[in-house]
Amino acid sequence: MNKDDCLTGDKEVISEDYQIDAISRLVTSFVAIINPHTIIFCSDEIEKEILNKFAIASLKYIPSEHLPELTMSDWKQDYLYGLQRLCLDLMINE
Repeated sequence: MNKDDCLTGDKEVISEDYQIDAISRLVTSFVAIINPHTIIFCSDEIEKEILNKFAIASLKYIPSEHLPELTMSDWKQDYLYGLQRLCLDLMINE
């Protein structure tokens, strides 16, 4: 991805083996440091098939019983829900 891609909003599709391996190592690092139950990826930037490849590649580095759930979510909707929740909490508690 170059500077022009960032400015135009073009996204690079993760599909190469070296990219999948790099992200699976990142997942492994998160597991070793914070041991999450779930890792959420942005659904705008990833497909379910690639998410499954992350899980399979991560199994090279960590046992399956320690692998967190890898899932996708719409970050814009999550962000709006979080703002709504903060506003409601402020209205109720003030």
